[in-house]
Amino acid sequence: MDRPNRSQIVAPLFALLLVFSALGGGVAVQPAAATHDCSNLDSLVFFASLTIANYDKCARDHQAGAVQEVRDATTNQTHSDIYNAGLAHVAQTEQQRAVFANYLNDTEAAAWMQAESAVASSYQNGSAKAVAKSNARTAIADYYAVKQVNLIDSWNATVVAFKTLRQRAVNESDLSPGQIFSYDSQRSYTFEGTGTASVTLTNGSTRTVKTLEFSSTGPNGFNKYPTIHVASSWSDSSRLYRILLKAPNSNFEDESFIGQREDWRGTWIDIQNQNSGLQAEVDPFVNNTWTAFDSGQINATDVISGVNQMTNYGVEYSEDSNLYNSVAALSNLGLDTPNLNGTGTMAVTYNSVERHGLVMAREAPNGSWSANTTYNASNISGPVFLVTTDGKKVELNGEFHVGAISSTDGSNVDNVTATKVVYKTSNTSELLEKMETIEELRKEMEAKEQAAADGSSGSGTNIDPKYLLGALAVIGLLAYGKGQQSKRD
Repeated sequence: MDRPNRSQIVAPLFALLLVFSALGGGVAVQPAAATHDCSNLDSLVFFASLTIANYDKCARDHQAGAVQEVRDATTNQTHSDIYNAGLAHVAQTEQQRAVFANYLNDTEAAAWMQAESAVASSYQNGSAKAVAKSNARTAIADYYAVKQVNLIDSWNATVVAFKTLRQRAVNESDLSPGQIFSYDSQRSYTFEGTGTASVTLTNGSTRTVKTLEFSSTGPNGFNKYPTIHVASSWSDSSRLYRILLKAPNSNFEDESFIGQREDWRGTWIDIQNQNSGLQAEVDPFVNNTWTAFDSGQINATDVISGVNQMTNYGVEYSEDSNLYNSVAALSNLGLDTPNLNGTGTMAVTYNSVERHGLVMAREAPNGSWSANTTYNASNISGPVFLVTTDGKKVELNGEFHVGAISSTDGSNVDNVTATKVVYKTSNTSELLEKMETIEELRKEMEAKEQAAADGSSGSGTNIDPKYLLGALAVIGLLAYGKGQQSKRD
């Protein structure tokens, strides 16, 4: 695994400093509503902000709501009623887990920034190089421990839902637990109840996890008593692979209610492996950059400020932020963004309603958006959002039509590319050239800001050019991180 050299570190952080010196105060964090409405966008923000933003919607209330919907099933339940309650829980949990798994693909760069900040802070505090290495390892481990805790919380909710649905069948005279759940296994298992176990997180702390307890009699009277939880290697030892929610009749299909290998333990292992991989890179990184701190080539204060602002930016997400604050926040989550240099807004028709804003996607079709073109979100990899001129985020599903695309001077353009600015350099001359480019961009944004203040902007929207710069720089840092991933791959 290759780590960025010191010039590669300075370039994106310099961009961030420009962003946040321009942004100033930022947007206040709005308390999440007490609701079970955790959308795909909410989930993306939840994980990108280290599970700080949208915690109520996507963690506490998400899990409490999923369990409560199962518990709310009244007496005299039919098989179909219990099956539908189980499907609702599966759908809710799968959405969050899928976003979790996807985000892990891009999260190494964010985790590594925490290590960079820890090293810079150690140097600034006068700590020894060995202490800096230790602090960097701790920062990485703490980052991934947060991910593990959230995975545990989701697992615990699923255990409660399983037990509750099973008990509903016990309470019905014409139903049995065996009619509701079956086990994909090589043995015959009996469910004995739930319990708890203690698991160790990447940072060495422990967490209580709910367990499923089973018993089985195997060949030659050999008994098995597997204890199943989010981090256990149960399919290896007990041959119990999945717990299936059984369909009420042939019109429906059995659904995987708990599939440990592919759904839970696989994610747990991914987190552990990412942590281990980055831990191994700490020593070479500190050894290669310490002299640059000593010489002043890397400014510790700049590193700390840039990383902190980047983290805060993901947290400072609200449902009612303005257009370019929303664009920059979504860019932080890894979505492709229309080239903002010269682009005003796009007229987008979705569900017979025309809105104005910018379309953002994980990967834009062929790297661009064309005017007067109909797209289908199902043919585009990952989520697709429209960020409207008033800062609303509309998730696009199915067909949507991009009409006119305006430039910042009000004229129409045929298409707009969706590229990521890559702030990555390999030597001093390239770094200086990149810094000069960023300075020119800053001046351009200031000129546009003044034009908007004078009422001379022709875009017809409330555009704050500072957020244009913010979006571009955040996109650059994401591209920088993904560029490092591409090098490793």
